[in-house]
Amino acid sequence: MRRANGGNAITDDLFELFLNILTDSSILLIASALKNLMKYAPVNAFLSGVRPCVVAMILATALSMALSTLFGLTDLQAGFAPDLRSIAVFAMLGATHLICKKIRKTAPSPILMILFSAGLGILFWCIF
Repeated sequence: MRRANGGNAITDDLFELFLNILTDSSILLIASALKNLMKYAPVNAFLSGVRPCVVAMILATALSMALSTLFGLTDLQAGFAPDLRSIAVFAMLGATHLICKKIRKTAPSPILMILFSAGLGILFWCIF
């Protein structure tokens, strides 16, 4: 079977499978090497220095996504254009989290929150 780009579907799928296996095995090799290297103080010092950098990158990404999604700010010159649907979904997720914390005394399951947000996204963007 040929694809529109002229490639063979079976070989393309096999190549993609090979890359996935290679990537997964690489991650396992790195994890096992790090486990053995964790007994050395310089490795621990390096990783304790890298950890704040990774946290900062994650927070910066979350902040830029929140600003662009909720408030429509893509750069400093862009105007303020809040998306009411995004704000409503964010508020509903926050209220659900707070209600679950108050009633059950524990945070809601992240998987259930992701599924709930997916349902809200389908409801707000596909139906309305």
